Amino acid sequence: MIVLAHRAEQDPAHENEQHPRWDAIPFASERRYMATLDEGPNGKRCIYVKGAPERILEMCGSEQRGDQTGDLDADRWRQRVDEIAERGQRVLAVAR
Repeated sequence: MIVLAHRAEQDPAHENEQHPRWDAIPFASERRYMATLDEGPNGKRCIYVKGAPERILEMCGSEQRGDQTGDLDADRWRQRVDEIAERGQRVLAVAR
């Protein structure tokens, strides 16, 4: 994720200062995800989760597209994950 931040021209150290981490659940293979509790830009705390797409999809009930939030289209996401995996690429899901 740090490499991704650099590619997006973000400074991870600055982001950590602006949005401190309050707690974390480390990755465990039996859970197939990890989670962090961070302070958001408005001072509210937010949970971020990353891990196996099928596990993350089980945890989500909605999705955000641009500025719109709506019902999660899990079938569409599963299809997209399968398409990427068929090309031999690993897929990591991220949710808030």
